[in-house]
Amino acid sequence: MTKVLHYQQLQSDERIALGQYREQGFGIRAIARLLHRSPSTVSREIERNAPVAVYSGTFAQKRCTRRRRLSRPAPKLVRTGALFAKVCLLLRRKWS
Repeated sequence: MTKVLHYQQLQSDERIALGQYREQGFGIRAIARLLHRSPSTVSREIERNAPVAVYSGTFAQKRCTRRRRLSRPAPKLVRTGALFAKVCLLLRRKWS
C-alpha cells in the first residue's frame, strides 16, 4: 500500500534551515532528507526564491508572504470605503 502525501507549504523555519544548509554546501537531495521533504520541493523553492545564486531563507519568506498577499482578490468591503459607509447606513435603516 502506498503512502498518500498531502501538500504542505514550507514553513519559515524550514526556509531558514534550507538557506543554512545551502551555505554549508549541502546538495538538494541531502537537504530534502534533512527537512523530510521531496527533492523537487526543495529544488523548486530554491529556483523560485534565490534571486541570483544565493538562497536566503528570510528573503524567501518575504517573497512568499508577498506573493500570497497579492494573489488574493481585494475585499469588496473595507472599513474606509464608500461602499462600507453606504451598507452601514442602509443597515441602520433596517434594509437587509
